[in-house]
Parts: sequence; structure tokens; C-alpha cells
Amino acid sequence: MAPPPTALHVVGDVFLDITVLAPSLSIAPDTDTLLASPVTSRPGGSGLNFLTHYLTCLPPGSPAPLPATFTSSLNPADEHGKRLLSHLSSLPLTFVNLPPSPPAATGHCLVLSDANSSDRAFYTHRGAMGGFSPPPARLPPATHLHVSGLLNFPGYIPALLETLREHRGSSSLCPQSDATGRLSPELRPLLPHLTYLICSRSEAAAIADPSPPAAFFSSPAAPLHTVVTDGPSPTFLYSRSSPPLSLPSFPSAPLDATGAGDAFAAGFLQLALADDPPPLPAALRRGAAFGAACVTNVGASAPLPWAKVAELLGGGAPPPRGAPSREVERGGPPPAPPARARHAVFDFDKTLAAIEVGQYDLTSSNRRQVITRVFGSQKRLDSLLGMLRELRDLGVRLSVLSFNSSHIVRKAFTYTEPELLKLFATIKGYEDVGTNQIGLPVGKGESIREIVGAGEEALFVDDSSRNVRDVKEALGERAETIFVDCSGGGGGMQQVHVETVGMWARGELG
Repeated sequence: MAPPPTALHVVGDVFLDITVLAPSLSIAPDTDTLLASPVTSRPGGSGLNFLTHYLTCLPPGSPAPLPATFTSSLNPADEHGKRLLSHLSSLPLTFVNLPPSPPAATGHCLVLSDANSSDRAFYTHRGAMGGFSPPPARLPPATHLHVSGLLNFPGYIPALLETLREHRGSSSLCPQSDATGRLSPELRPLLPHLTYLICSRSEAAAIADPSPPAAFFSSPAAPLHTVVTDGPSPTFLYSRSSPPLSLPSFPSAPLDATGAGDAFAAGFLQLALADDPPPLPAALRRGAAFGAACVTNVGASAPLPWAKVAELLGGGAPPPRGAPSREVERGGPPPAPPARARHAVFDFDKTLAAIEVGQYDLTSSNRRQVITRVFGSQKRLDSLLGMLRELRDLGVRLSVLSFNSSHIVRKAFTYTEPELLKLFATIKGYEDVGTNQIGLPVGKGESIREIVGAGEEALFVDDSSRNVRDVKEALGERAETIFVDCSGGGGGMQQVHVETVGMWARGELG
């Protein structure tokens, strides 16, 4: 095993954030909107936010953070630049400024933050950051390279690729959202050289497109580890060589969500860089606690007291699903008891499949034709796969209960997407359940008791209202049901059903 890094080299953006806590993000022309909170200005930018929390939010008695060097670009002669330099001088780091030529204003950002939600809008002048492009660097193997806010200075991508190819140590990237909508694919060559990619759900989708993120970030084309955050929804960790982990969010009362991802990265890397192998489940928890604590402040670089983080770690989110319970935050409490087991059961015909599938529908040698015939389209199949992977990643057991033949169901999965066979723990057809007095399969209300364990919460999805009613009567309050109404011509589960299943899995249904 390689020793943990002994130094931290950060290349990232700096901005002065001007934050407005507004009653909404809608701007009414020719009116004066009164604000309940004062407009604030505070040092910001993904790189600066990350370093502020990484270097200053530490548990009492913990070792000093890694010696840090920060390379960025600002104009030291303007007021915004002076403000940022003052903040940087208060941090235990070495700052390397590469000012723009010709001179440009220090970057600044107007942040409109909805006081009633976590929604935000940004108006950014990149200024000095727009032309920021450090040359390739040869770093010692014991130095961890962290790049933060890369898509705010995309001219650095070629030099970063050269640096990563030569670097023999660990590395991480927080890409930032793609304001142009065109740059995310340019990150692809960087990914296999990274140890960690830390990004939001929307950023992950843009980078992975057109592949489903869960599949892409588990492939050889991805970083060694990818962390995908999603605000109050669970965080996922995808790795090339191990099953995904998921972590429910910590409860918080958001005031300003700006910089939550940077705070997450700071907490996560504090622990991930502390040992080899890295304690990833514990690092996820600390990162999630940093992010949840950050949103209760106004301003992305506002001080983050360790006491607030420790309070969350003492009674917030349970350990990540799929992770050993012993790997929890060091010095924290014992792990929370495991969540109640959950089981999602799907009908096949006109529910997962778009039609009632017969042997004839599976005879073509053209896989695309079979996919279109059975599932309606490749896009719909991809949507179902994404839903099922999320359920699996959240620890939900998956089964099929159909009045079709289990042989047909398995054959349909094999022809169209073999991964489906691995996702479902149980596939039962009419031949696998009992029969009544006249030789017909027993109802699904009776059959489901053989699939769903006595201690499991259940979700049942079917296009038959009778089956839905029977299952609800059989399982009572521990079952949620979704009726897929195909009376208008079929088509199976649509996006609204997929989203409802996801809400159930994340505990968001009322």
C-alpha cells in the first residue's frame, strides 16, 4: 500500500460572491423588491471555498491538515482582489497568483438565493479566471492534486491532462457546472487518470451522457472513485472495482446552498487522504455532514464550526448502505441501526415491458428491433435501467411477479439487456406459483407473500388494478402500490411511474 499524501496542491477558482437572499428567483421589472436580509459580499469560488473548509473545520486534537499550495488568478490591484487576498492571508497556505495578461478584473459572482428553498441562480463575470491556464506541473508523488471549479477556467484542460498523465500520486476534481452546455465531454480524457471525481447529479449526467451515470462511472473509462451528490437526496459512490455505496443525507434547514458541494469535497478528502486504503464510508459521512452544515450559513466560505459538523455526525444520516458498519466517522458514535429491509416487486407485461410479450416478439435476430418491440424504445429501457440501478444502490431487493411465463421474462431480459437478470433477485411466472381449485394461478395477493419477507417493506407495481388491490390487502400498511393505467393503449411504466418509484426508494413519499 502507498503511504497517504504529505502535501496538497490545489488549482482552482476564486471569486467575490455577492449574495442576495431573495423571496424568489423571479425578477419583477420596474419594481422595488424589499429584502428581509442584507445583501452580503464574501470570498468565494470553488477552489477557495474548498480550502477554507478543508483547512479550518477540524475536530479538536486532530492532526494538522496537509501543507497546502493554492494556484489561482485575481487582480491584486482592484477592490475585489484585495478582499480575496485578505481572506487568503488568514489561511495556512501558500498562494500562487497568476494574474491575467492583459489585466482583467477579479472574477465576481452575483448569487441569487431563494430564501424559501435551496434554489439558486448565478450571474458570473469570470474576469481574471476566464484566461487562467497554468502550465503543466511535475508534482512529487506524495502530493495530492485537487482541481476545483475547472469549467470556470476550461483553458487549463490540456495542461491538466498532461499533468495527470505524468503524476504518480493521487488526484481529485470538482468540475463545476457547465455554463456553456458544451464543455462536459471535454473532461472525458481526464477521468481515467483521476483518483476521485466529486460532482453533482446534473454534472454527472452531463459527463456520462449518453450512458447512464451508474454504468459509466463503474467502467474503466471513469475515475477510480466517483462521488455523486444530490442536495437532500442520497449521495452515491461509484468505483471501478467494488459495488456502489449510497448515503442518505443529513437533515438540515437550508438557508443558502451555495458552496455545499465544495464543503462536501473538503470533508470527504480530509478523511479520504488520511489513510491508505482510504476509509471511504467514513469519508462520505464527513463530507455529507460538511455539506449539510454549510447550507445553514449565508455565504459559501462562511466559517464552518466543527461543533456543527459533530452534532450532525452524532445523530444524522446512517452509515452508507453496502459499507461495513465498523467504518464510521472516527471518534463518532456507533453506527445507526440498519434501515428496515425493502423489496420492490414489478409485474412484467405492460409494466416493465410495454406490451404483453409472447414468444413471437423475441424471434428477431435484430436486438434493436426486440428492444423496440418489448420495451417501446431504447430510451425507455435506459430509464428503467437507471431506476432499477438506483433501487439496487439504495439496498432495495428487486423481484418480478408475472402471470406470463418466467421463461419468457428471462428470455426477454437476455435478448435485450442481460444486466436485468442480475438486478432481479427473483423472477416468478405463472408456472412458479400455486394454482387454485380450477387450475389457474393464484392471485398476486397470495403469491406475493412467498416473495416479500415478513420484515420487509414492499413496493408493488402492476397494470392490473385488481392485482394492486389484492397485494395491498395482503400486505397492509407495509406495502406501497403503483397502478400503471394502460387503458389508453398500453406502453407500460412511464416517466411519472419511474419518478414515483425513485421517491419511494429515497423515502420521499408522504
